[in-house]
Amino acid sequence: FKAMPSSPKPIKTPSKVNAKQRKAVATLLCSDWHIEEEVDPATVNGLNAYNLEIAAKCITRLAEGFAWMLTDPRFDVRTAVVALLGDLLSGYIHPELVEGNLLSPQEAQIWLIDHIEGMLRQILATTDLERIIVPCHSGNHGRATEKQRVSSREANSNEQVVYQTLKRLFRGEPRIEFHIASGEWSEVDAMGFTLAFTHGDSFQYGGGVGGISIPIRRGISRQFQGRKIHQFNMGHFHQRQDFGDIQINGSMIGYGPYSQRIHAPFEPRQQSFYLIDSERGKCLSAPIWLDDSAKEKAA
Repeated sequence: FKAMPSSPKPIKTPSKVNAKQRKAVATLLCSDWHIEEEVDPATVNGLNAYNLEIAAKCITRLAEGFAWMLTDPRFDVRTAVVALLGDLLSGYIHPELVEGNLLSPQEAQIWLIDHIEGMLRQILATTDLERIIVPCHSGNHGRATEKQRVSSREANSNEQVVYQTLKRLFRGEPRIEFHIASGEWSEVDAMGFTLAFTHGDSFQYGGGVGGISIPIRRGISRQFQGRKIHQFNMGHFHQRQDFGDIQINGSMIGYGPYSQRIHAPFEPRQQSFYLIDSERGKCLSAPIWLDDSAKEKAA
C-alpha cells in the first residue's frame, strides 16, 4: 500500500454572524507524546513521572484544554487544524527502549489508535467546530528500521499504521479529514495564510549560542526560497518555543533522563495552541498545560 499525497481544500473565511467577533482558525500541535516510554522519578531527581496512565490523562486534558481555548467570545472559530506531528510513540530505536518500554511498538499503535480516536471524538462532542483538518507526519521514533530512511520513511513508519487506521475509523464523519504526508512537509491554506507542518528531525541543533532557531531558519530559507510561508510548525525538540513565524511544540512525556543528560532546561509537559486571525494572521499563541494544576498538587 502506498500513501498518496493529500492536500486539504483551502479554509475559506466564513461569513460573520456576530459583528463583534473576529474570524479565526484554531491550530493544535500534537507531538512527542512517547506514550509507552516510562519515566521513573528516581532517574530525574523527582522532577517528573510518566507512564500509560499519566499519558491517558494528558490526552483527555489536551482535548479539554483545546475545547476551553475555543470559548473565547472574541473569535468565531469554525475550523481547526489538529496536527499529529510524530513521535507519538517511542518505538525500539534505542536499546534502553527495548528494555524499558511499557508496550511493544505494535501494542503502542493499538493504544494510540484508541486514545487519539477518543480525543478527536471528545473534541467533536464538546465544540461547535464544523471542520477539523488533521495533517499527519511520522516522527524519527516511529520508524521500524534501525536507522532513519529518507525516500522510504513513511513506508517504514509505525505511525503510518496509526494514521491510516484513524482515517478509516472516521470515514463516516464528514467534519474530520485526515491528510497523511508522503514527504517531509505538508501545507494548509488557512484563510489565505499558509501553514507548513513537519516533525522537525531534519534540523540539527549543534548547541550554538543562537539556539535552534538559527539552523531552522537556515534550512527553511533554502527549502522555501521564493515562497511565502506564514507559519512553520514542528515538534521533535521537546521545548515549546514561539519564534513568530516558527512554532516549536513542547512534549507530553516531559522531562526525562535524556533531557537531563544533555542539560536541557526543565519544561512542564505541554502542547501548542494558536489562532489564525482572518485579517492579521497568528495570534493568541499559548501552551495547553497537561500537568496537574498547582491547586491539585497542593491538595
